[in-house]
Amino acid sequence: MDKEEQFSIGEFSDKTGVSIRTLHYYDEIGLLTPLKHPTTGHRIYRKEDILSLQKIVSFKFLGYSLEQIMEMVRLSQFDSGLLESLRMQKGLFEEKKAHIESALKAVNRNDKAAGEGGAD
Repeated sequence: MDKEEQFSIGEFSDKTGVSIRTLHYYDEIGLLTPLKHPTTGHRIYRKEDILSLQKIVSFKFLGYSLEQIMEMVRLSQFDSGLLESLRMQKGLFEEKKAHIESALKAVNRNDKAAGEGGAD
């Protein structure tokens, strides 16, 4: 049987681009809890933790608070396969994009109206 690929916190940080300090904090608040080495207590991350962290980072980028993300993590629908997760995140990104585009259109309309009215 092949041994599951595991990473120290430093390796995991390098692989994901998330700082060790942030990983410590996520573990402290129970958002991303890696395995602990039985004798040393060092954190041990697995491939599945990469997927979980990717979801957390995506939700954070979308503007969700860590409390909201923790609640979503606890939902059973959060624990889905990679493809389903990516589809869900894509949908959320598209919603955020539509919201941003709508806000930009409103700003541009107001900017244009202000420019026309300012020449009196």
